[in-house]
Amino acid sequence: MQDQFKIKDNFKIVQDTLKVLSQRIVDIQSFVMEKISEINENFKKGIDLLEERRSGEASNNQRRIRKI
Repeated sequence: MQDQFKIKDNFKIVQDTLKVLSQRIVDIQSFVMEKISEINENFKKGIDLLEERRSGEASNNQRRIRKI
Protein backbone atom coordinates (compact mmCIF):
# COMPACT_ATOMS: atom_id res chain seq x y z
CA MET A 1 0.00 0.00 0.00
CA GLN A 2 2.95 2.32 0.62
CA ASP A 3 3.91 1.86 -3.02
CA GLN A 4 0.47 3.05 -4.08
CA PHE A 5 0.87 6.25 -2.05
CA LYS A 6 4.37 6.77 -3.46
CA ILE A 7 3.11 6.36 -7.03
CA LYS A 8 0.24 8.76 -6.34
CA ASP A 9 2.66 11.34 -4.92
CA ASN A 10 4.97 10.97 -7.93
CA PHE A 11 2.01 11.41 -10.25
CA LYS A 12 1.33 14.83 -8.72
CA ILE A 13 4.52 16.09 -10.40
CA VAL A 14 3.40 14.69 -13.74
CA GLN A 15 -0.09 16.06 -13.18
CA ASP A 16 1.22 19.57 -12.55
CA THR A 17 3.36 19.41 -15.68
CA LEU A 18 0.45 18.19 -17.80
CA LYS A 19 -1.82 20.92 -16.47
CA VAL A 20 0.70 23.63 -17.39
CA LEU A 21 1.21 22.10 -20.82
CA SER A 22 -2.52 21.86 -21.43
CA GLN A 23 -2.93 25.52 -20.53
CA ARG A 24 -0.40 26.41 -23.20
CA ILE A 25 -1.93 24.13 -25.81
CA VAL A 26 -5.65 24.71 -25.51
CA ASP A 27 -6.51 22.01 -28.06
CA ILE A 28 -5.47 19.27 -25.62
CA GLN A 29 -6.74 20.86 -22.43
CA SER A 30 -10.07 19.05 -22.09
CA PHE A 31 -8.53 15.67 -22.98
CA VAL A 32 -5.66 16.09 -20.51
CA MET A 33 -7.95 17.23 -17.71
CA GLU A 34 -10.33 14.31 -18.34
CA LYS A 35 -7.49 11.78 -18.18
CA ILE A 36 -6.02 13.35 -15.04
CA SER A 37 -9.45 13.11 -13.42
CA GLU A 38 -9.79 9.44 -14.42
CA ILE A 39 -6.36 8.63 -13.03
CA ASN A 40 -7.04 10.39 -9.73
CA GLU A 41 -10.39 8.60 -9.36
CA ASN A 42 -8.72 5.24 -9.97
CA PHE A 43 -5.94 6.05 -7.48
CA LYS A 44 -8.57 6.82 -4.85
CA LYS A 45 -10.54 3.65 -5.62
CA GLY A 46 -7.36 1.57 -5.57
CA ILE A 47 -6.26 2.90 -2.20
CA ASP A 48 -9.76 2.38 -0.78
CA LEU A 49 -9.77 -1.21 -2.03
CA LEU A 50 -6.34 -1.88 -0.54
CA GLU A 51 -7.49 -0.47 2.80
CA GLU A 52 -10.44 -2.86 2.65
CA ARG A 53 -7.96 -5.68 1.85
CA ARG A 54 -9.56 -6.33 -1.53
CA SER A 55 -6.24 -6.78 -3.34
CA GLY A 56 -7.66 -8.51 -6.42
CA GLU A 57 -9.95 -5.62 -7.22
CA ALA A 58 -7.18 -3.15 -6.38
CA SER A 59 -4.90 -4.89 -8.91
CA ASN A 60 -7.57 -4.54 -11.59
CA ASN A 61 -7.91 -0.88 -10.72
CA GLN A 62 -4.14 -0.36 -11.04
CA ARG A 63 -4.25 -1.97 -14.49
CA ARG A 64 -6.90 0.56 -15.52
CA ILE A 65 -4.61 3.39 -14.45
CA ARG A 66 -1.78 2.04 -16.62
CA LYS A 67 -4.09 1.83 -19.66
CA ILE A 68 -5.15 5.48 -19.42
